[in-house]
Amino acid sequence: MFDNIKGRIKARFLEGLLKIANPGRDFGVDYAAGHLFMFSRDRVGCRDFLLKGTYSYDQVMELNDISGYCAGFGYCKEIGPVAFIGVPNADCVQNSGYFLPEVHAYGQDFNDIEYYFEQYSDEEARKVDDYTVYGLMMSDELFDYIKENKIPIEKINLFYDYRYKSKEEKLLTDVLAMDIKLDGTYSFPDARYLAYGSTEKFTGACGEDVPIQFAIVGENQPVGIMGLWHHHDGIMFRDVWGANEEEPELQPIRFLDDEEASQISNFKLYFYVPTHSFGKKQFVVEKVDRTLSDGFDFTMEDGTDYRLQEVPSEPAKKLTLKN
Repeated sequence: MFDNIKGRIKARFLEGLLKIANPGRDFGVDYAAGHLFMFSRDRVGCRDFLLKGTYSYDQVMELNDISGYCAGFGYCKEIGPVAFIGVPNADCVQNSGYFLPEVHAYGQDFNDIEYYFEQYSDEEARKVDDYTVYGLMMSDELFDYIKENKIPIEKINLFYDYRYKSKEEKLLTDVLAMDIKLDGTYSFPDARYLAYGSTEKFTGACGEDVPIQFAIVGENQPVGIMGLWHHHDGIMFRDVWGANEEEPELQPIRFLDDEEASQISNFKLYFYVPTHSFGKKQFVVEKVDRTLSDGFDFTMEDGTDYRLQEVPSEPAKKLTLKN
């Protein structure tokens, strides 16, 4: 009880400091489960996706009506006219405020830059025909409509992206495909330190910390695979498939325990999945997957977006957990 009281006092104190340091902003701080959480009441959290191109007022409203939620319209000096669709809370989008223009796409680091938009009146909004459209995926109907009608997407949040969802390890079948290859080689301690800031055993993800597994690929290539939680039996390794390249040949992979891995000093490092804040780590990239290259065309033969594919709901094989 006393901890909760102290926590709420700390939250109110921090909220006061934030208001002093950021005049004109509306920040709040909550205390829950032993932690302080900061949030902004004057910022629109609407960036699950960004549509490609621009849209008229009527086109925006047609899409928003499918979501069953609210829309907002305004002017941003950096972008121009902006529209927000699929937002449950009308107050978030029907007042002037701040928003995060960078959708956190798969393979990109989190970017919390803010822009300000001045809300249009309804009369002003109806006269605009070149809105940049951001949206929330709170509505399955909206997601399905965008997919089925092949509405072009510029960016989509990684949590809705097939590339990210299909990397869930319980769905692994027979191929472990790498997304990013790092330049140079690393010793066992250096590889561990890069992954989670310590040479000790990994105890859990926090911020930019990620797990790493060590293995031998092919005849004798030591690799460290970041973003991979488990060892997997009966699986093949596929190197990064870069732009304008043929798909790499599959190679056998044998996972190592820590004792064996600690005797090796020339690991090639990979990201199996780019983690939420991998860009904060200090490393040089040798190669990235073709779908992470600028200008990659996600349109499949039937016209649908590769990123909007469905993923299997059941695991295809049993995992072998690392001891």
